[in-house]
Amino acid sequence: MYRAYYVPKFPVSYITDDGRDLWINDPNHIRHQCGFLQAILEHIDNTKHIDPIKIVIPVEGQVQAGPAGTSRLYALTHLRGYTHVPAIVSTTQYFEWFGDDVVEIIDKEQIRSYLLLEPADYNIEPDGKAFWHNHNPNEKQMRETYKISPETFEKLLRCI
Repeated sequence: MYRAYYVPKFPVSYITDDGRDLWINDPNHIRHQCGFLQAILEHIDNTKHIDPIKIVIPVEGQVQAGPAGTSRLYALTHLRGYTHVPAIVSTTQYFEWFGDDVVEIIDKEQIRSYLLLEPADYNIEPDGKAFWHNHNPNEKQMRETYKISPETFEKLLRCI
């Protein structure tokens, strides 16, 4: 049985599968051309908030990121050099290396409380794993939720 925890400073060095989408490795992909990762960072800078990365640890030594937050994780670690990120971790075993100020998540309202953007769905699964996901945003959702400059917004519209 899993338990879920909010880990405010999850050490990214423990992640064995960063869950990155294949487009991340293609500099010619439209998301790179429209500055998708930079828009994520601009939104974080403007809101002063980082939504957590979803992490699952099925067994010791296997630390899987995603699917929620993998682009954010890549932007923070590869473009900004972050070594620790906020995460919601589902695990069968608590590890001391999670660090300080860890909070066990016992209900879906706690999951929601860590997310700035409104998720399409979120809950704790019967096996104890926390989950949340968003639908791919449309222009209306982006205008209402992304805190980015008009110039960045216009670039992002090319992505969708």
